[in-house]
Amino acid sequence: MLEISEIPNFVRPRIAANSHPVENTHYVLATPAMEQFCRTIVRWIRQRCSGGIIYGAPRRGKTRAIRYLVRMLPELLQVTLPLVSFSCREYKVPSESIFFQDLLRAANHLLAEKGNAAAKRGRLVEFLKEKAQLAGQDRVILVIDEAQKLHEAHYKWLIDLHNELDVSDISLVVLLVGQEELVHQYSAFKVTNKTQILGRFMVNQFCFHGILSATDVGTCLQGYDEESEHPADSGWSFTRYYFPAAFETGFRLRSHKDLAWQAFKETKEECGLPGTLEIPMYYFCRTVENILTEFSTLEDETPALSLQSWKHAIENSGFVDAERYVTPLQ
Repeated sequence: MLEISEIPNFVRPRIAANSHPVENTHYVLATPAMEQFCRTIVRWIRQRCSGGIIYGAPRRGKTRAIRYLVRMLPELLQVTLPLVSFSCREYKVPSESIFFQDLLRAANHLLAEKGNAAAKRGRLVEFLKEKAQLAGQDRVILVIDEAQKLHEAHYKWLIDLHNELDVSDISLVVLLVGQEELVHQYSAFKVTNKTQILGRFMVNQFCFHGILSATDVGTCLQGYDEESEHPADSGWSFTRYYFPAAFETGFRLRSHKDLAWQAFKETKEECGLPGTLEIPMYYFCRTVENILTEFSTLEDETPALSLQSWKHAIENSGFVDAERYVTPLQ
């Protein structure tokens, strides 16, 4: 009699060691927060808003949501708008030259370092105009991650960029993505009557949450079951790869949504973590990756995943230590 691992359906694809996305974490799966984020951004763009702020506590999945947005936006809008995605570094002393140099690099411009601040700004303006014209569009999207690191001077330079593109009838849409300090920055600009900055970039706001319910857990786990694949075009989802025999007989991680949610809930209560339960996407993914790799079985049709298994995976994810030091904005 053939062992189950010898049956063709259970022969996993051959891949290099440690190259699976679950093991190197190089993957993006849709989450409820990501989909709501994308719907919000599409609405802002269709309403021709000039920008907005997207904020949330650390590790909620904002950076991965940007990657997802970049990938999905053409399909969602049914047009391809030029888009530049830029991650801020720490600017102790704002420099116009360095800022526009960083933007040019993010746009993959070959001459990012040449010239002074005015030359770099002019080069960026012309580059973005060319991108818009080649796409047959009159808008350019600039996504700035870690935007809480921006200083007031950076916003003034973004206004200059906005105005110079506007002369050529091209609108600049600036999406500021960052931690909750962005809301404090908004309040500070409001108190000091910085209406130009507020009106262009901060009128629209979106709070990015983590996982808030067992239903959210189920939606995310379904991504591992059905919306993931490696290698490409192989038909092997992440769940199928790590539990091939069980997958063939109907096992899906999504069926564990209530158990996984209960494990997070009990872990939070047992460790005395403050606030209501909101699972950061980062630690949820690390938890699921631990379940897939540590409890993987090629032959068992019923994986032995218990409440304790999920708690063990949560502990290994770093969730408890992180939540002790991060208190979301109330």
